[in-house]
Amino acid sequence: MNEEITTKQWVLNIIVAIAIVGGIGFAIYQTVKVPEDDSAFRNEYLAGCMGESASFSFCNCTFDVLKDNVGMDGLLKLSAEYDGGDVLPKEAYTAIAKCADKY
Repeated sequence: MNEEITTKQWVLNIIVAIAIVGGIGFAIYQTVKVPEDDSAFRNEYLAGCMGESASFSFCNCTFDVLKDNVGMDGLLKLSAEYDGGDVLPKEAYTAIAKCADKY
């Protein structure tokens, strides 16, 4: 696969995952404190990411990198603020780079 196409696919996977969990993130962020158990949020993220043909390993890795870098509160904020446009938060690109070998 051509490197440019692969990079675009990684970005698309993260966009979809962030957009899908955005609704959950917004609801959680606006109404309650950050949950200690991230399983529901993680599952939605994984479903969105893997729904665009990325591997479980890649999607799980990007979630972990994002969570490690910005915390659950930051991840919820990113999801709530993300508008589905063409510009991903810089944190997403860091996650893509760290997890590229798992795609």
